[in-house]
Amino acid sequence: MQNSDKNIISFNNESQPLLEKYQNNVISLQESIKKLEGKNQEITNNISKQENEQNNLHIKLEKNSILELLISLIKITIIKFQKVYVLGYFKINKFLFKKNKKTIQKNQEAILELNNKISFISSQRQKGFELYKGQWLLQAEIQARKEAEIGISENFKNMSDYDFEYFIATLFSEMGYVTKVTPKSGDYGVDVIAKKDGRICAIQCKKFNEKNLVSPKYIQQLLGGMNYHNAQDAIFVTTSDYTKNARKQTKNSRIELWNKTILHEHIEKYLLKKESSEIIGLIEREKLKKTEKERDKERKLMEKRRIEQDKTICPRCLRGKRKNRKLCSKCKNEMRRKPRRGRGGRGGDGNFDFNPDFGGLSSINWNPYDR
Repeated sequence: MQNSDKNIISFNNESQPLLEKYQNNVISLQESIKKLEGKNQEITNNISKQENEQNNLHIKLEKNSILELLISLIKITIIKFQKVYVLGYFKINKFLFKKNKKTIQKNQEAILELNNKISFISSQRQKGFELYKGQWLLQAEIQARKEAEIGISENFKNMSDYDFEYFIATLFSEMGYVTKVTPKSGDYGVDVIAKKDGRICAIQCKKFNEKNLVSPKYIQQLLGGMNYHNAQDAIFVTTSDYTKNARKQTKNSRIELWNKTILHEHIEKYLLKKESSEIIGLIEREKLKKTEKERDKERKLMEKRRIEQDKTICPRCLRGKRKNRKLCSKCKNEMRRKPRRGRGGRGGDGNFDFNPDFGGLSSINWNPYDR
């Protein structure tokens, strides 16, 4: 795959949310500093006001110092009370003032640190770097790493054919289709059924070596699969390319051919911006849906077999098998066998002897089917 500047995808990676987080933290810290500075200004004004009121009170009491003794006593009491009150008020407000000042200093230091981080992120992005899994990489390096993780760089060499089908189903799911992977056998040349806007699209997937071109016989299989699944459209997806005859065969048909180049372009458009773990999760989800359906189908089949098996078990011995008979052959022969005569008995004359097989007396000529 080419890695020219035109093909480099702009990834929305870890740096953008990190940058927004730092910027929001700076704004909140700046607002906190403004509030604390406002509170400190209010404390300063209140202290100044209280000091003015105390001075005014002293002046008033001194003017009335020539009054009677009672007024003098009241003056002394008021002054003492005022001193105690003002002293406590000053201490509390000075404590709050110092506390707010320390908080403001810490917030300013935090803002400085955040601004340094923001500047670093901005400079890295200006240089063309992006944060990917904790590392600063160039856009092209991120694309190459993601391609390697998904398997594009080696053209899905290490992916099994069945996993490749699920990968294609995941790709079409991201394209807005409702997908279903067909069973391994009896798929009639169709590996994935994709539905969108009321139309059915039959998809065949071939994970071939690049030198192994798709021949017309595979196109013929897909045409047959289209008719079987009542599909209006079809797409043949391969990791290689097509022979000239295969392309001629689909010239006037409803089959769309995706070779390696077209497949990689669609992967870049719909899947490459996602995290590799997210893509793997989507594939596993497709597999899980398939597994649940297969288990349900197998459960129903086993229940049906159990019911059919119960019909063939002999109700008398619960061991033998019967075919279109009420009892198995062994039990039938035992029922028809002539019972052994008891001691002193007479056979054939209607007398009854003890038969241990039937738990009591029975007629010598008795037949269970003569009822």
